[in-house]
Amino acid sequence: MHAQTRSDGIQFFVGSWSQAREMSFLMKKPIFVNVYNIYTPACKHMNREVFSNSEVAALYHEKFINFKLNLNTDEGMEFRNEHHLKEFPALLYFTSEGQLISKDSGEKSVGELLALGRKALTKFHPVAHTPTIATIYTNYLDLKLQFQNGNSDPDFLYKYAYSLRNFNDPYKHVVKKYITSNNFQANITAVQNLKFVYDFAEDAESDAFEFLLDNLRYFNNLYGKDKVSSKVKAAIRTSVIIAATEREERDFQVALRTINNARLNDATAFSTEMKALFYEKTGDWDSFVKVITNNIKQNDISDPKVLDNAAWKFAANVNDRTSLTNALNWSKSAVEANPSVYEYRETYAAVLYKLGKRSKAMKEGEAAIIVARKEGADYSNLLHLMELMRGNHPLDPKLK
Repeated sequence: MHAQTRSDGIQFFVGSWSQAREMSFLMKKPIFVNVYNIYTPACKHMNREVFSNSEVAALYHEKFINFKLNLNTDEGMEFRNEHHLKEFPALLYFTSEGQLISKDSGEKSVGELLALGRKALTKFHPVAHTPTIATIYTNYLDLKLQFQNGNSDPDFLYKYAYSLRNFNDPYKHVVKKYITSNNFQANITAVQNLKFVYDFAEDAESDAFEFLLDNLRYFNNLYGKDKVSSKVKAAIRTSVIIAATEREERDFQVALRTINNARLNDATAFSTEMKALFYEKTGDWDSFVKVITNNIKQNDISDPKVLDNAAWKFAANVNDRTSLTNALNWSKSAVEANPSVYEYRETYAAVLYKLGKRSKAMKEGEAAIIVARKEGADYSNLLHLMELMRGNHPLDPKLK
């Protein structure tokens, strides 16, 4: 079961953003999101002096689902881009539907954070009855007991599967039992059943995903082809990550074959993306280099963002000089295409540094700082890179 971690200060939800929203919906509470950067002094001070305050903890624990998000993660970067965040910590308040109530940024005192929370509450209008965690969990345990006692009624299985997922408990066995029930088989095109399959098709190894893939036309008609394709990709991506985590080459190959069976319009490009993901997660940088280099060369890729991302991965994890020279050319192309994007210059400096051109790397880093200041961007990661280069230290792969 996901919950907010217990401490002397503010309690933060342990789980993903989507799970935090689910808990917000169950609890009928708004969500407080703290987007932080581990390299920003204001973030460290807030964590140490403000979030630990008992009065802050009392208000935010009682009235909010509290969620913290590291800027230097994929989800953190998505938040930064979606909500145009430039200063950290960023302090945002949401409804369970993900609608932004209010936002602020920068270091706050105890009084200021309390005022922000109370102001957000005046704009949030929950239903009259607010269930407690104890009530929700008791209901969940009751469903679990019913299942253990043999309840296999389709309506019950439908409800129980969602309950298991809400509490982050294994649910595939219940999903399979529902999908193979006579009720489901007799009404496979019912909107409720298609929605159930769509919701639980979360990885390529699941029965729900297999059913979705075998009946794509129904789901395309209901959700639209683009949305279904995104769902299929997300499920395959999850399977690839699981395979990489468990270092299961066979499961990875199964995922690649699934891409071919999914009839995706961009199957070749997505297959390349998944290969790169698997090799990156397993630390097989030789294979990663081959996949990325061949992809950029064979498809004549010129997208600055793609080139920049590849160049950074090479700089941070690869030592082969030929590969790093390729990365330098990609990074240079990205900078020339968009000289006002400081992150591209940052990568260029990193590749130069990795190739031993430290003096030139420092100059490029300084140029990147000038660009970042003009854009009003948060360039704390760039400053950390400069510190590493000045001290002649290895690059930190987590910088970007």
